[in-house]
Amino acid sequence: VTFSENAILNIEVVSHNETPSICDVAMERIPQEIVSQQSLAVDVISGATESNNAILSAVASCVKLANGNVDELLAKRNTQTAVNEEVEADIVVVGAGFAGLTAAVEAADRGLKVVLIEKLSDVGGSSKMSSGKFPAPQSGDIQDGVISTVEGFVDAWMARTENMADQSLVSMVNENAEETFSWLADHGALFTPAVTSFTGYKLSNYSAAGETGRGGDVTTPLYQHLLTLENVSIYLDTSAKTLNLQEGIITGVKSIKKDGGELVVNAKAVILATGGYDQNP
Repeated sequence: VTFSENAILNIEVVSHNETPSICDVAMERIPQEIVSQQSLAVDVISGATESNNAILSAVASCVKLANGNVDELLAKRNTQTAVNEEVEADIVVVGAGFAGLTAAVEAADRGLKVVLIEKLSDVGGSSKMSSGKFPAPQSGDIQDGVISTVEGFVDAWMARTENMADQSLVSMVNENAEETFSWLADHGALFTPAVTSFTGYKLSNYSAAGETGRGGDVTTPLYQHLLTLENVSIYLDTSAKTLNLQEGIITGVKSIKKDGGELVVNAKAVILATGGYDQNP
């Protein structure tokens, strides 16, 4: 931490052992917010609690060593002005986990104007913290106790969820697995074959083979692809609140941004990708 006589000038994270893809936004944004607001009472990054605490604690320690007033820096300062926005899109996608990111990428690749809304400070949600293992059913029967058929996968999945999952959706996921992996690979995701124990079953899988070996190795390249596209607008720290209705037809989404301002997206279609279907009847 670099200080002047009465201000924090710069904060640099020199080294850390935090989990990549989970800590990245905290490592980038928290130091910037502390400097810009001259406060330790900054908004933290959801999903990166330990990283948030580590940075704030380290900066507080440096302030003490520099004979600064930590209590004064912990006082909350409101430096944001709420700004309302209204935008137009072909499709608005709510939620930026596996489902939301893939929906946004596919729509954008087809030339549609896309708005992606995510309530957290980073994309990925629980998807990026998942095991990064994906079903890989193939033609054939059980070999060496490893299930590799669509039917076997569906049976195992339904058993795991105590039949709470929608079997038609589970079947669709597994029937389209090969095509899905090809699509993900085309968009930068890397996988290696694996075998996973799954509620008493052994299933053939593909495992994410990036920096972390977790779901973040899949969500990150999808997000990076979206950032290269001019027909995509991404709003992080933005919570969707209501669907807009006109004569019984959904015409968009109303959300609240981090600064407290309202974001209204008028769209021809709305995709809600705000929670997994796995055990949600």
